[in-house]
Amino acid sequence: MARSRPKKQALNRRTAGRKRKRSPAWLAVTGLAAILLGVFLVMMSYVVTLPGGALNLVWGFALMGAGLVLLSKYR
Repeated sequence: MARSRPKKQALNRRTAGRKRKRSPAWLAVTGLAAILLGVFLVMMSYVVTLPGGALNLVWGFALMGAGLVLLSKYR
């Protein structure tokens, strides 16, 4: 009875000659900065009365979401 090849060998052979794609350096920095700025904005909207009211919460969570999307593209 013939044996089938393990999938691990097939994947290594298929990707053997390729270079791995690298993310640009600004991607990680921008993603982390967006998350940290969003957390800071949400925290400050609870601690101090900021102009803009509840809109600061929306901006804070939007920044955290944008940072998460950016970091999901990081390799």
